[in-house]
Amino acid sequence: MVATIIGDTLVHDGVGTAPFYSPPFLRGGEAAVFTIEVTLNNGGATLVFAVEHKNAEDTSWSSAGSTSASATGVRTLEISGLKEELRLKFTFSAGLAGDFVHVLVPAPMWLPF
Repeated sequence: MVATIIGDTLVHDGVGTAPFYSPPFLRGGEAAVFTIEVTLNNGGATLVFAVEHKNAEDTSWSSAGSTSASATGVRTLEISGLKEELRLKFTFSAGLAGDFVHVLVPAPMWLPF
């Protein structure tokens, strides 16, 4: 049997201010439900999951919404009024250097409104 691990492991740097970003992607609708599943939280870190957005002419990203996770489980985030380009942002708001979380982030569920 071949075992594979799907997802990403994010490690706390001890400061917590250095974000992890996904590559930018285009929106699939004006609203969406974003999901994050924390499958492992080693050390008790708190991870903040945010969706940032901007239009092509914008020079900076702005937050469209966020949620946090301090334990394993699934979190959802429903956001409307999305701009053209999106990216996911992960930061630690609590924890110590070396704490880590393993996350699964499926594709957004796009809503037509």
